[in-house]
Amino acid sequence: MDYGALEIEIANRLQQKLQPQGFDAIPLPETQAEYSKPFTNGRATVAFTSAKLDDPQSTGEISQYIVVTFSLSLQSRFLRGEKGIHQLSQLVKQYLLGFRPTDCDRLYHVSHEFVRYEDGVWEHVMDFEAKTLWAQGIDDQDDEDLPLLKRLDFEEK
Repeated sequence: MDYGALEIEIANRLQQKLQPQGFDAIPLPETQAEYSKPFTNGRATVAFTSAKLDDPQSTGEISQYIVVTFSLSLQSRFLRGEKGIHQLSQLVKQYLLGFRPTDCDRLYHVSHEFVRYEDGVWEHVMDFEAKTLWAQGIDDQDDEDLPLLKRLDFEEK
């Protein structure tokens, strides 16, 4: 799973929806120098922040469910009003809640926190999560000599 591609996909969705309303969205830049503070337009910066893995499941090939987390840093020079961070956070929630990134289930909102007010810029962070499944790639040469499953019995307890 390419987390960088998912950051770009989420940022592109937000940019398309937010730009007509005077806000911007970008994936996390490669360097700190690229990460400049906004001036009049508020901004949402999308960053992959974690992957929590369930125990592997196996009757042969390995698969694992994973919950991936994306944090959105929201920045604005305004707290309230049409250009404020509160409006930006409402729009981000509206446009991401239920959105389905490639190879993931739908995004859901898990947290929203005030981070700081510095140099005239308000900053909040919103976290969204989605569940996905990783599965072992199948190679014709892997495990050739292992027996095939022929029977599976279930007992109720």
